[in-house]
Amino acid sequence: MTYPTDAPVRKLILDDVVTTLAAVTAGATYRSTIEKVRVIGRNVLEQVDYPCVLIAPPSQTMSDRVHPLISAKLTIQCSAAVEDGDDDEAMAAAYDLIEDIKLALTSDITRGGYALDTHIISDEPYVPDVSTPIFGIDFVVEVDYRHRYSDPSVAM
Repeated sequence: MTYPTDAPVRKLILDDVVTTLAAVTAGATYRSTIEKVRVIGRNVLEQVDYPCVLIAPPSQTMSDRVHPLISAKLTIQCSAAVEDGDDDEAMAAAYDLIEDIKLALTSDITRGGYALDTHIISDEPYVPDVSTPIFGIDFVVEVDYRHRYSDPSVAM
């Protein structure tokens, strides 16, 4: 296997997800504005802007049955949060954010031409702390893609 010539397709897909979600702005298309999107590292607690989306480093499953291709599925686990006035306002904002995230991520299922398909697998709203008007949303996105067997930076 040769050394990759560019960024791996996996990273390019993740970058596209981050860019797509960061572009969600209230207006004609969306009801919400996502203030911050980031792939989490060590300090998860530094996030304070709402609504926000935190993305865990994605997992990947692969199949190499058709040489010279690797078929892969990238599973991206995300957590979003909204903070609003009372419970009803926060819940409405959470549901709006869920629909905006779905709309944004399905507007280009090819993730800029690097993927075959994008699926929103689940979304789960929850209340992380009953003493605050914050609603959390966990959601899972799966992205199917292929890359060259000898170079994971070449989408196929």
